[in-house]
Formats: sequence, structure tokens, C-alpha cells
Amino acid sequence: MRTMKSTLLGLAFAGALASAVAAAPNPPLNGYPVNQDVGAVITNVLRTPATVTGEPSVQNNNWRGVTCAFLGIASSGSPTETWSIEGFDAATASWYQIGASATFSWTPYTAFALKTLTVYPGVAVGSLSTGNAAQSATLPKRWRLKDVVGGAGFAVTSKGGCNYIN
Repeated sequence: MRTMKSTLLGLAFAGALASAVAAAPNPPLNGYPVNQDVGAVITNVLRTPATVTGEPSVQNNNWRGVTCAFLGIASSGSPTETWSIEGFDAATASWYQIGASATFSWTPYTAFALKTLTVYPGVAVGSLSTGNAAQSATLPKRWRLKDVVGGAGFAVTSKGGCNYIN
């Protein structure tokens, strides 16, 4: 009698465990989540013309790509702004451009809408909505976000943040 109760209890536990496992979502094969927020990489507050890089650079630990979003908050004139993602080559100790946004032209005292730049292997680059850009490439081990603010006699407030893609 005791072995029959143990057997039935064991079967009930195995059934409950199988149901719980079947209901749980499958994790990605390599154990990383599909996305991870890197956070704000560049924040410009009353920035005059300059080249701004996200420093320190970002270490990539097994992510295939990244999407960065840019938002123009305010401007006191008519500047331009171009965002890019750069990779680092350790052998030459040099930064190289992987992908770049279009150049955004500011209208005085207004904001520009949220735009994105994606670097990911195999991403479709031809069917993006206006202002968004993509480059089919794998994100290197070390990378950074770069913002080039052009024009004269103004100040700009903008922000760029990124999310890893697996």
C-alpha cells in the first residue's frame, strides 16, 4: 500500500512539473534575453557645435546587435545633428563607423521626432520609416555612440539611448 501511494504521489508530482514546464516560455538558446536596455548613452544639454561620443565605450558581451533611439528636445537655432555607431579595432587602436543616421535639420525652438539607428546582422535596410536607419552588420566587442552637432550660434538639447538585440 505504501509503495502504491508513493507511486501515485510521484506520478502526480511529475504531471504537475510537466504542466509547469510546458506553460513556461522558452528561454533563448544562448541564455540571454531578447533585448537589454543599455540606457542613455549621450545626453546633450545646451550643446553647441561639437562631436560628442559616448564615453566610456560600451563592452558588448555576446549581443549580436543594437538599436539606438535619438530624440531632439529643443534648439535655440537651426543646427544639424548626425548620429552614428562606431566599432573599435584593437589591432589598430582605431574607431570605425558601422552605421549612421541621416542628418537631422532642426527647426528653431522645436523638437524632432524620435528616430532610430539599428546595427544587426541581416536587418532589412530598405523598408524603414522616414528618419530611421539600419546597417546589416554584427556589433563588435567594443562600440560607442557618436553625435555630430553642426551649425553655428545655437544650443541644442538631445538624447540618445540604446538597447541590445540578441
